[in-house]
Amino acid sequence: MFIIIRKNRDTRGERFLVREARLLLFNNFSKNVKYKIRKKRLEQADFLILYFTFRKIIVIKEILMKKKRLVNTIIVISVICIAIYLGIQLGKESGIKDKSEYNAESLGADYSTNEIKENTILKNSIKQYPKAEIITKYKGYGVLAKLEIPEIKLQTYILKKCTEDSLNKAVAKYWGADPNNVGNLCVAGHNAPRNKNMFYHLKDLKVGNSLTISDNNVGIVQYEIYDIFKVSPDDVSSLSQETGGNKEVTLITCTNDSKKRLIIKAREII
Repeated sequence: MFIIIRKNRDTRGERFLVREARLLLFNNFSKNVKYKIRKKRLEQADFLILYFTFRKIIVIKEILMKKKRLVNTIIVISVICIAIYLGIQLGKESGIKDKSEYNAESLGADYSTNEIKENTILKNSIKQYPKAEIITKYKGYGVLAKLEIPEIKLQTYILKKCTEDSLNKAVAKYWGADPNNVGNLCVAGHNAPRNKNMFYHLKDLKVGNSLTISDNNVGIVQYEIYDIFKVSPDDVSSLSQETGGNKEVTLITCTNDSKKRLIIKAREII
């Protein structure tokens, strides 16, 4: 695979040598092909170089440089897009009010001592709800109910046990009343963008949006969101069972920076 570089430039002679070298390039793997450069040309040559091999290296290098520039451009654009996306997500949370009303005494309210609340419980127990049939097991865990929030296209199961492992499968009951019973059913879930059955899009909800909880005992009950706010991780006031005899649901997840807890409060639509 040689081409001859001559002292005196001879365009036609160079073209001839290029053709000859090209023939060698295409046939150099064949044992039956013998290549000979004319002796006259060899005598006029200053030196030999691997022309086509060199050209290939240059072309490959140029391709790699172009790919590198393209990859760098894609990385820069990706970083900018991620920064914009995170900014939008943080902007959504920045509009949510921050409050703390920690009161440990309110967490274990006992309705059996309040006549008004007993009347409310009786009234709610008489109400007829559409029946539902949901699965009782999900990925090895017992299921209490099914949670649906049309506004963010969320459908997920509320698991009985709230553990590190169960929260990697779905959302789970964290505290309070059983599904669709008087009291405050507190449901915790991860703020995980890759899991469609998690609480990543809770930040997109607004007061007035609705959600549905279905269970095999009571049936299908609709709730309306009446409050959205953030609290510190050690603030458990949102777990309070003081609901005035109403059926309530509290959805809990982390904010994007994990420094706060996002709280969604909903009450049964009567």
